[in-house]
Amino acid sequence: MLLEPTQNPARESNSVSRTRRSLMGIVATSAVLLLAGCATGNSREAERGRARDAERTSVVDSLQQTATTSLISATPPSTPVSDDTGE
Repeated sequence: MLLEPTQNPARESNSVSRTRRSLMGIVATSAVLLLAGCATGNSREAERGRARDAERTSVVDSLQQTATTSLISATPPSTPVSDDTGE
């Protein structure tokens, strides 16, 4: 007895898979182009950035000095320990 031919389910999903792969390729290409566009710059911009950074003063040093000063000034003075042994 001959069986009726059926369509292979793998063939149906193959066209969906091909469409999905194409879409993922387009998305990946768009992401790469977007990142490449954002990464533009030249040596003049880098030199300006270095000069701007060199002009800035260090904020951390002044914060550390302030924190140390407030810690030292907030510490109560020490009291002398008396020797109560009676000698």
